[in-house]
Amino acid sequence: MAITKTQAVQGLAALMFGQAVGTASAANFREILANDPSIYNLANSLIATEAFGRQFRGEATTQDKIDLVLGRLGLEEGSDSYETANAFVNARLEAGVPAGQVIAEIGEKLLGDSIPRGFADASEILRDAIERSNAHLEAGNEGNVSLQLGNGVTTDLLAQAIEQYQTAEQALEDFLEANDTDADTIEAGYVSAADALGDLIGDGENDEGLSNFVGRSAAAQDGQIAAAQAAANADVELAASAIDNRTVVNAINLVYTRNAAQEDAESALEAATTARGDALVAFNGGAEGTGTAEFVGNTLTIDNADGAAVVVAAISANGTWVATNEAAQLVEDNEAFQSLLTAANAQVVAQTAFNTADAQLTAAQEAATAAIENAEVDGTLIESYTEALEARQVLSDAVSAFQEARDLNDQLDALTEARDNALAVIANDYEFELTVLAEGETALTAGETNDLYVFDDVTGSDNAITIAGLGDAGTDYLYFGEGYTAVALGEGEITDRVGSASALEIFWKQDGDNLVLYVEADATAGNSTSAADITEITLTGVNVADVDFSNGFLSVNNAA
Repeated sequence: MAITKTQAVQGLAALMFGQAVGTASAANFREILANDPSIYNLANSLIATEAFGRQFRGEATTQDKIDLVLGRLGLEEGSDSYETANAFVNARLEAGVPAGQVIAEIGEKLLGDSIPRGFADASEILRDAIERSNAHLEAGNEGNVSLQLGNGVTTDLLAQAIEQYQTAEQALEDFLEANDTDADTIEAGYVSAADALGDLIGDGENDEGLSNFVGRSAAAQDGQIAAAQAAANADVELAASAIDNRTVVNAINLVYTRNAAQEDAESALEAATTARGDALVAFNGGAEGTGTAEFVGNTLTIDNADGAAVVVAAISANGTWVATNEAAQLVEDNEAFQSLLTAANAQVVAQTAFNTADAQLTAAQEAATAAIENAEVDGTLIESYTEALEARQVLSDAVSAFQEARDLNDQLDALTEARDNALAVIANDYEFELTVLAEGETALTAGETNDLYVFDDVTGSDNAITIAGLGDAGTDYLYFGEGYTAVALGEGEITDRVGSASALEIFWKQDGDNLVLYVEADATAGNSTSAADITEITLTGVNVADVDFSNGFLSVNNAA
């Protein structure tokens, strides 16, 4: 089929600059072609522009320029299609054909009715780029917008990748917050627990002085644990058989069982006591001293207006905390008061459970002593048996600590891998260097690579950010998300109660050679006289006329 002038221009812009043409550049191209209708001459003039040269670091060779164009078509060096295309380009150049015309000829061949063998994918990439360019132009967008050609990336795909990364990153942050720790602590905890268990098992040491157990696979670790547990159980059985008195053995076993139960009950009591204390602080609003609630023995008091302590709750005959009649007059926050009573009752239950466990332990110890004395068992046999039991318990505790640490570390590894995989899509598959705008990021400079800056609303609170070089080299984007709309600030100030209270907005203002953006953290931020929920982002050397904002992406056109 015949190639239209519009398609030819869009194809040139895609191949030479990696951009979709906006209405301003389209009007400029129409004027040029009206005076000189040669697409070849247009291509030759474009390749000589400063904008084309800015895509390269330093002085570009002819091969650099060839690789740029072929790379945008997905033709990788070393592939048959690349070698064929590279040979074609060099042959045309050696024949004296200008470089711009050669690029135009490549476009003609890929858009023609007969596509050269082995170039179907390259043709599809170019046709897709032209289709997206045409949609951009028909939408009335004034500025040019960056396209990714060779890997087939669209802003829709890039937005999906960003969302996947943000979801994975948030899941990792939530996990660390829920466990009140950080990745280094989890990893160190795993190494420490594995090293301790490995030493107990006797797995030897590596060159770093750690047990070999640390670096073994989970399956190998589980196998060694099972073997160690079997050996510990065998030692216990051997020592028990030496005593040759089941009554004594059972009595000693019960002591260890009761001791474990008592330790668990003690831990539960400590947690319940802490929870009651936290509930008291919450009820008092974090305050201490006069006018606050206080536990006094079996009562809970609140100071009245005269400073006298009034009982508002007490332990009833059935052992539970109940409010007194005075509570209704003195308690202002009934919900917090009920939460405090719930925590106090939980502490009573935990105390009762501990008292029971402690009494059972004492009874078991007394029964074991009596059984040993009645049976007249040799003391060395009893000592050997208790040592075997203690050794098994030490192993059991080490295994439990290790398994807990490994489980936590495995969760960390899985979440970290998901985050890293999502990042790899952006960095490796789509070839963007990602920077999440966060607190403390004040001065940034876009480099020679494709730069992707992602706005995060936690940046707010007057955290001003400056980005230099956006759009100067490669394909650069500043991503806000589709929820935002761009609004001109005009002559006003960001603190003048501007914009809508129900929509997320990015207010912009041209300040000399720089474009200043004021980004809302929430929809009501612009309606405030404070900039606390506004993030100021200055794009140095950027004019709003060169900016495209669509699909949540802001890009800068510095080409023709």
